[in-house]
Amino acid sequence: MVLLGVLVLTALLASLVAESQDGEAELAMAGKGYYYRAWGSTPYACIHCHANFDEANYDDGYWRPAHPMWNAATRPSYYNSAYKGGGDVPLARAVNTCTVAFLKADPLPLQGEKMQALLAYIRTISPDAKSPAVTITRVSSPPEVEGDPRTGGRQFEASCMLCHREKGAAPPLAFAASPFVVMAKVRGYKLPADGMDEPFELNYPMPFFSAERLTDQQVADIAAFWEYRQMQLAREASEAALPSMEALEEIAAAPDENGAGEEHGADNE
Repeated sequence: MVLLGVLVLTALLASLVAESQDGEAELAMAGKGYYYRAWGSTPYACIHCHANFDEANYDDGYWRPAHPMWNAATRPSYYNSAYKGGGDVPLARAVNTCTVAFLKADPLPLQGEKMQALLAYIRTISPDAKSPAVTITRVSSPPEVEGDPRTGGRQFEASCMLCHREKGAAPPLAFAASPFVVMAKVRGYKLPADGMDEPFELNYPMPFFSAERLTDQQVADIAAFWEYRQMQLAREASEAALPSMEALEEIAAAPDENGAGEEHGADNE
């Protein structure tokens, strides 16, 4: 009789564990949907800033402004140790920092469905039992190194085009702003007042690249490519404004004011 009771209890516990795992899996799937979808008042989704994979072992072609969320659930602290402690609260506070600052949405309640779904999904991409904290170092001045437009073009494609592509989360770039504005936007610092009217302003904040995500050399390279691309576009526009050889030949062959064409004019000489 005792053995029967033990077997029944074991089966019941196994059933409860299975139900709990199924519920966690469903919650995580919902969280993955939120991770990939823009649900704030800006066009950003989590995936635009945070990779959800191990960047050391996989490359999707883009280099995002923020640290990956891979193993984020097992970090001891977040935002330079501003949020730490046990349970879900520190990670939830980190999620809400992004929610308010970059998604421009209200903080998510800890026990709300959306927050719990996001936390469940982050747990599924955190396979290690322990992972180190990451640091975020903001840079407040332009780099003091010379950039290379050739490497800058490759870095631009990796760092900027996830958002600034056609139908991306941010508008396609027209290369109208100065390289100084570009560097300020990439780093997230403000320019002097005389530079703020340049045509690179958005109605929402652009996520910045910390010193850990882009070096000064990489930022200088992007700015050098930007300047090169500006000159290239200006040259193309100038060439497009010139009449073609066919148009010039038509002008030369057209009658003059006296009704004489090219050959008549030549006879008079």
